[in-house]
Amino acid sequence: MITLESVSKSYQGAQGRTVALDAIDLKIDKSDFVVLRGPSGSGKTTLLVLIAGMLRPSQGEIIVDQQKLSEMSAERKARFRARNIGFVFQMFHLVPYLNVVENVTLAALGGEVDTLKAKALLNKLGMDEKAKSLPAELSAGEKQRTAVARALINQPQIVLADEPTGNLDPESARMVLSYLSDFHRQGGTVVVASHNDLADSFANRVVELQKGKIIGVTDCASPQSSQSGDCGGSA
Repeated sequence: MITLESVSKSYQGAQGRTVALDAIDLKIDKSDFVVLRGPSGSGKTTLLVLIAGMLRPSQGEIIVDQQKLSEMSAERKARFRARNIGFVFQMFHLVPYLNVVENVTLAALGGEVDTLKAKALLNKLGMDEKAKSLPAELSAGEKQRTAVARALINQPQIVLADEPTGNLDPESARMVLSYLSDFHRQGGTVVVASHNDLADSFANRVVELQKGKIIGVTDCASPQSSQSGDCGGSA
């Protein structure tokens, strides 16, 4: 589903050249649940953003669903991303003057059924009573569940989540990860960036990053529920 071939990303700044990713080779199969682990600055977010086609690599090739991102125009890449990839941000990125349903349908591809689809997703995520609430009226966990619904509205093949539990209490964090696990068990591919081990219990593979390099890969037992797996963590 996702292949990275010798992918590097660097930035030139006033203090010189910074290498965010250094010759990364990685394959993620369809229906994998992969956790990218590592401290701040290890390259996790850069890797997710590159997979989503929001940035171009400095070197290397990224292939998503047999499509080379380097061969796509910016417009085609945006359409491809909208149809195939849902992105969950750590800081939620909700529009403050739109209510929950409106925030979810904002990412939809269009059509009269979008509101119905959004309400069905929110009901599944336990957010039906908050459908008309503004982001300022929500808890951090409710904001992230809204963001998960937004990521799922177009029924993508892949969900990329950047520190989705970083601003949540443990109970809300487990809840959000369980929803991502549900998507995975239904055949979706999930890649989660995290600096702690909470997500590991939901994964079938954990990729350790440090200073832009992969330093280890752990294969886990395939989770049979949202609270199983052999990669540690506290589900």
